[in-house]
Amino acid sequence: MDESPIISVEQLPTPAGLYIHYCDHQGCKEWGCFGYDGRYDTDWYCGVHRQDGERRRRGA
Repeated sequence: MDESPIISVEQLPTPAGLYIHYCDHQGCKEWGCFGYDGRYDTDWYCGVHRQDGERRRRGA
């Protein structure tokens, strides 16, 4: 049985200059790997909420 420790995202070191964007969908805590140009900045969405970014990009 493997007794390896469980490491959460908060415990992982982040290389200098790298920023982890979290999903902008309300209540979602996943990594936002899909970026869309927003009104003031880039909006980031995870794979589950990617359609939110697509809708915003189309102006819907």
